[in-house]
Amino acid sequence: MRGFLPALIPLLASLLISGPVRAADSYPVTVTDLMDRQVTIRNTPERVILGSGRTIYALDVLFDDDLFDRIIAWRQDLIRNDDDTYRSYLEHFPEVADLPEVGLITRGEFDVENAIQLGGDLLILDTDHFSVAQQSGLLETLAAAGTETIFIDFRNDPLAHTPRSLALLGKVFDRPEPAGAFNVFYQKNHDMIREVTAGLATRKTVFIERAAGIRGLDECCRTWGRTNLGLMAEAAGLVNIGSRLLPGASGIVNMEKVLIEDPDLYVFSAANWGAHRPNAMNVPLGYGITEEDAQKAFPPLLSRPGFAVLNATRNGEIYALFHQLMYSPFNIIAALYLAKWAYPDAYPSLDPAQEFAYLHEHFLTAEFSGSFGLRFRPSEE
Repeated sequence: MRGFLPALIPLLASLLISGPVRAADSYPVTVTDLMDRQVTIRNTPERVILGSGRTIYALDVLFDDDLFDRIIAWRQDLIRNDDDTYRSYLEHFPEVADLPEVGLITRGEFDVENAIQLGGDLLILDTDHFSVAQQSGLLETLAAAGTETIFIDFRNDPLAHTPRSLALLGKVFDRPEPAGAFNVFYQKNHDMIREVTAGLATRKTVFIERAAGIRGLDECCRTWGRTNLGLMAEAAGLVNIGSRLLPGASGIVNMEKVLIEDPDLYVFSAANWGAHRPNAMNVPLGYGITEEDAQKAFPPLLSRPGFAVLNATRNGEIYALFHQLMYSPFNIIAALYLAKWAYPDAYPSLDPAQEFAYLHEHFLTAEFSGSFGLRFRPSEE
């Protein structure tokens, strides 16, 4: 059993965020999900379907050696997008290889009849799936068959919704202690950067290129508006250029516009996508990735038109940040990296990698190893 409680019991007493996280003393228990729906869970969920495989990041906080005991099917986006983490799970839980796949609801790939035949008692979906799930009648059909659905969110409004989502899952599975302990860690770090941000006299600008190089070197520059890593940048005291330019959650900003904005920092969101995307030319970040290998991947991305004249390039303010943080409750680590990179003097003792290592030690299956946030060092070209 992981050692989260001894380390955090003193702080649990002061847990005030996201409402109470008391244990569900007995079932049935009625919860409010992230679409503000009231859902009654009749018994401890024992047959769970994950509409996004990357929901397993959050469930890993709640469960230990029994993490996959109740998962009966999932979408295989974890395998396609975070192969290193999948292989880590596969090493600990070989049964993962045999999990049936469910399709993506927003693409019409989710087979309702198959889900009913699986006999699930709980379906967990992201809030992005709500409109299609509601309009298609999926929620009512599954409920009639005995499968309740709850919605969580770690991406659209991460700072507000991550603690709520963890507390919700803790209540649904009657695991309030690990959920509460994680939320204490989350809130402590959020409060720390919020205090520093409030005292900033001026704010630097940042452009975060989403999945830079995932389709090769011909594409630039997808980014986030006021959502996900865009909101994390703002929380870290930065002006997110995507928030200023994009009307929606995400989109493409052409390089000519990026050059006009000329951000103080330029950040590639990055992961080890090469196993499933042979044309990818991204910076590989994640478990088992050495800094040396990651550093080698920066120059091709910086050889694209326009990068040589960016102030961020000339000033050595080019970074890579682990993309999968955006799909997980560990998104606060992204804010820590961004804050440290932008205002190092304001955070003399902050080590984001050490904070991520702490999360692994106390909440996660995988051992902390690899590279998750880096500054480009041209001397290693």
